[in-house]
Amino acid sequence: GPNEVLVAAVPSATPPSVDVFVVKLNADGSYAWGFTFGNDRTELAGGAAFTLNGDVLLACSFSRAVDIDPGSAEVLSPATGNHSAVLRLDGQTGTLQDHMILSSPVNQFSTSAHTVLGLEADADGGFAIHGSFGDNLDLDPGSGVAQVNTSGAFDAFVAKYDAAMDFEWGFALGGTGNFTDQTTDIRFDEDGALYVGGFFNAGTDFDPGPEQAVILPASSGRDVCVAKYAPNGGFDWLARMVSPSSSDGLFGLEIAAGEVLLVGRYETSVDVDPGAGTEILSPITNNAGTYFVKLNAGTGAL
Repeated sequence: GPNEVLVAAVPSATPPSVDVFVVKLNADGSYAWGFTFGNDRTELAGGAAFTLNGDVLLACSFSRAVDIDPGSAEVLSPATGNHSAVLRLDGQTGTLQDHMILSSPVNQFSTSAHTVLGLEADADGGFAIHGSFGDNLDLDPGSGVAQVNTSGAFDAFVAKYDAAMDFEWGFALGGTGNFTDQTTDIRFDEDGALYVGGFFNAGTDFDPGPEQAVILPASSGRDVCVAKYAPNGGFDWLARMVSPSSSDGLFGLEIAAGEVLLVGRYETSVDVDPGAGTEILSPITNNAGTYFVKLNAGTGAL
């Protein structure tokens, strides 16, 4: 609108300094509230969502100490190491209601840095986050320990928390070898099941329980995969889009009316039927293309 709410990043002796900003707009597009936070390093916003009661959940990642309270009070993260936080804000005022912090081991900072890449709220006021990590990470912000470890280079993590921000369940996803595996999107359905999508290398086990759902070598690179997990974190099904070159891009997924819609990227060709059949797509031009796939949410079938 015609008014100004100007913000500036914290100055840094070694620019650039990148801070987080958050803005809420009213239904008519007018300004409601906003704030920034950061230090003289780089802070990243990892996702935001409204809860059903109108609260705002914000995920972010940063290193060293940051005051994550947008109000006059001071809530400082640990002074050293790499951290991710989820803030619960009052939707009307933007004031901090609650928060949780995940921290990587300080003495392994260079190899175990982690980043939250997305957040999704559930119907009960809880939420799930997903992201990338190296070496190991404790997903439990409380007194318990829920450590996950990488299988190769940087792997993905998924974690579920209740409305009180207490840890419920979580796990790592990553293939063997010195490769990067990454989640790109998560979604809850109306029953509380969580769908996790991303691109993964061979050797990734999608079943966090005693059984295994390991993807075997079938391409020269990473393949797009979508997996469904029950409200308690139990593995349900896995769908994989196999490309002989690389289908290393999942742009997003949506859940509605018992169906899963996903949008992915591939090179050369891709089989979008995750079952015993085949449905081969080839790019119209060049060596890369984008595909849209609709799966059955109950079975994962095309």
